[in-house]
Amino acid sequence: MPFQYGIEGPNIYAYLRLGVDPCLKTADELYQEYVEAAFREAETPMRRFFAKAELAANLYRNNSAFLWKRDRDVLRHISIAYTPGMINAMEEDLQRAEQAAVQPKVKNRLSTVRGEFDVLRHVVDVIYSWYNYENKKDAASYAQVLDAVDARNRQLEEMIARKRTPYNPTYISKKGFGWGVDRFAPFNWDTAKMRQQGVVDIKEKSMSAVFAETALTLDAPAWKNVEAQRLGKPRGSDAELHADTSFQVMYNKDNLYIRVSGAQDPSRMQFESRGRDAEIWLAESVVINLSPKDDKSQYYYLTYEPADNSFADAEHGVITDAYDPRYGWNDWRWNGDWQYENKLDPEKGTWESMATIPFRTLKTDMPAAGTIWGFNIFRVHFYPETNGKPQREIA
Repeated sequence: MPFQYGIEGPNIYAYLRLGVDPCLKTADELYQEYVEAAFREAETPMRRFFAKAELAANLYRNNSAFLWKRDRDVLRHISIAYTPGMINAMEEDLQRAEQAAVQPKVKNRLSTVRGEFDVLRHVVDVIYSWYNYENKKDAASYAQVLDAVDARNRQLEEMIARKRTPYNPTYISKKGFGWGVDRFAPFNWDTAKMRQQGVVDIKEKSMSAVFAETALTLDAPAWKNVEAQRLGKPRGSDAELHADTSFQVMYNKDNLYIRVSGAQDPSRMQFESRGRDAEIWLAESVVINLSPKDDKSQYYYLTYEPADNSFADAEHGVITDAYDPRYGWNDWRWNGDWQYENKLDPEKGTWESMATIPFRTLKTDMPAAGTIWGFNIFRVHFYPETNGKPQREIA
């Protein structure tokens, strides 16, 4: 059976025809021609369906400049374009077209549109149930999220089994189809385990830094009296952690100190120095995000490897010019005055490190008691079982 275009059908048809002869007909004339010829007796409801799809696509494009550069929030991006009201209206049009269809070719084309639309509809269901859960945080909204994720995964697996994956990969990524949404919670949840765990509190964790009278080193005795916070796996992940890792935080009048201790395979302790602002995540590394203003959109990004002179730093979200390609993202021109030290122990199979970050390089003074900072830390760990694919452990 020839491959059928679904939701993207009118645009693809107009694009290809204009490529053959850009002067024969206008894009709008080709669009009208496609809808009439492809859907015949179901033309009227499908014309309404595609008009709504185009409106949603325009909303998506118009918000791209801000949302994609500002916070990379793909779920928010999709939810703005495809509201429940829009999805329900498109569903009504598609149902009317399916009821009106008589010719086999029309039914087949509608089947393709239906498959793609259902993928989109399930994604929107998951996103809005997730937003509802973030708002209410109760058992009913939690179960709604899990049900929506399961329904989406079942529908997607059915399409893959029937080899009916959508032409447009934006809404699909299971088993390698497109970039999709599956790297984001709750799409990446192991729902069976999540049901066993019960309602998950998605509130952010908090901890207190300990004050030190003097400057600290990696092996300073003061660290023995500071509680270690263990890194964990991403929420909903079923992957076992391969490198138990923890961190501690202290400060004095001049510096913030973050000490990280973790397991490290003795046979994988050879690291090369790659200088400043290299792609540090390609090897074992620690990543620290600090926001003295407790603002998720503006923070300092610091990362380092188990090697001297192998680190990167940037100031995130400080560029306000929307026409700057770095708008809302990392400004790599910023070089902070901070340092780190490492200790690899082959006998114990450990990697210990400490970052020393002066308050002056963060453009702030020593925080007063009760001050709240935004903070996140994670480790990128490579282990043999993944053939070089990293695993992230997060705070």
